[in-house]
Amino acid sequence: MHLIPTLFLMAQPAAALDPGPGLHDIPMGQVFEALAGLAPPPHPRVVEPPPQLRSPSPVPSPWPDKQVYGGRLDHWVDSANFTVAWNGGDASQAEAQLASGALEAAWQALVEDRGWTPPVSSDRFLLWVVLEPTLGGTGLTTEYTSTEFPDGYPVIYLNPTHAPYTQFFESLCAHELSHALQFALRDWDVGDQEAWYWEASAEWMAELARPELEAYAQSSYYYSTQPGYRFDSTQNYHQYGMFPLNAAVDELMVGDGAVQAVWELSAERTGEPWHTILAEALGRSEGEIWAVFTGAMGNGMLSESSLYTAVQDMGFVGDGLEGELPMLGTDYYEIPRDCSVTVEPTVAGDQLMLAGPYDIGTTISLRQGEFLAVTGLTEPTARYRLALGEPTFDSGDTGLNPDKERGGCSCGGGVHAAWLGLLGLPWALCRRRGQRSRKGSTHSAG
Repeated sequence: MHLIPTLFLMAQPAAALDPGPGLHDIPMGQVFEALAGLAPPPHPRVVEPPPQLRSPSPVPSPWPDKQVYGGRLDHWVDSANFTVAWNGGDASQAEAQLASGALEAAWQALVEDRGWTPPVSSDRFLLWVVLEPTLGGTGLTTEYTSTEFPDGYPVIYLNPTHAPYTQFFESLCAHELSHALQFALRDWDVGDQEAWYWEASAEWMAELARPELEAYAQSSYYYSTQPGYRFDSTQNYHQYGMFPLNAAVDELMVGDGAVQAVWELSAERTGEPWHTILAEALGRSEGEIWAVFTGAMGNGMLSESSLYTAVQDMGFVGDGLEGELPMLGTDYYEIPRDCSVTVEPTVAGDQLMLAGPYDIGTTISLRQGEFLAVTGLTEPTARYRLALGEPTFDSGDTGLNPDKERGGCSCGGGVHAAWLGLLGLPWALCRRRGQRSRKGSTHSAG
C-alpha cells in the first residue's frame, strides 16, 4: 500500500503530482484487524470478494497453463500471471493495460529474477487484480479463503483514478504485488508489531522491482518528519517511512537480497516480532542494526539519500542535553564542532546507542556538520543525557579516517566503506542495485 506526503506534492509542479495531497491506501494493520474480525473493514472488499469469486469455478484464459479463478467481470485484460478486471465504467482499457504491464514487470523482477516465493494460487491461476475507484485510497491487497485455498489466496485492488500519475501508479502495482508475495511467506497477525514491517518492506520491494521509477522515495517523509516514534508505530503512516531501514540492511549490512532472507526466515518465526527476526537473520544486535540505519539516514549515506526527506533534527547537540525515547526511536542532533559524544542513561538499566556517519557505540567522535543519532534500546522507553568531550579520530576498527573527505570513499553509489569495516563485513557484500527496467508482455481479452 502506498502513501504520498502532502508537503512533497505541494512543492511539485502541477503536472508532476503523484497523485494528490493527503491520499493514502488502506494500511495492512487495518486489513489484518478486519480479517481477524476485530474491527469493521475499512472497505467492504477487505473481507467480501466480488460475486464472481464467491463460488469460484475456473474459466479459460488465453494462457493454457493458468486459468481464471472464478467468473469474469464486465471487462478484463489477461497477461501471463494476472487478470486485471473491472465493471462498467469503473476503469478503462488503457488503465487496465497500464496496470497489467506494471504488474508483469514487477513479477519479472521479484519472482523470476530475485526468486521470491510466488503468491498462493499463482501456480494454477492468474492472480486477480480488480480496478476499484471506490477504495477511498490508492490500493489494497487482501486474502480470501475457499475450499481450494483454506489458508487464503491474495487479491489485489487498485484505484484507477490514480493511473494518470504513471510513475506512482506503476510503483503502486509493485507495492501491492509485494504484499501478495508477503502473504505467501508469513502468517499475519494483528497489532503494530506485525503490520509495520509489511509496509516498510513493500515500499522497498517496489524500489527493487522498479528502480527507475523512484516513486517509493516519497514515503521517506513519514519517517524523517517523526523519527522519534517507536520503531513499529503506525501513527501518521510512520510504517511506510521505515523503508530506509531495509535500504540500510541491503546496502550496508549484508548485501542485496538481505531483506528477502529476513522474510524467508519470518516464515519459520510466526508470531515473533520483526525486530528480533531482523537480528537473527542478520546476525547482528538490534542496537547495531538501528545504529547503522540511523547513522546512514541522518548523514545521507544511503545510495538514494538525495531523494529522501532529510531527517528532522533536534538542533545542535550540547553538553548535558537530556531526552527520552521509545523502543528503537531516534533523536537526531547536528554537531557544531569536532567533538566526542557519550550517552549516559539517566535511569538504571536503560540502554542506548549512538551513531554518526562513521561510528557507533556509547561514545563516538564526530566532525562539525555531521549528525548524531541517539536511539533507545529499552522497553518501553530509555532516558538519556549527552556528555561532550574532545574527539578521538583514528583509522582502526571503526574505519574512520580523518584525512579522507567525508563522503569521498564509497561503495555501491554512496555506501561508505567505513560501515563495512565497522561491522566486519567484506567489500564483496556491498553490491549496487542494477538500474534495470523489466517489461513483461501483456495480453488483453474481453
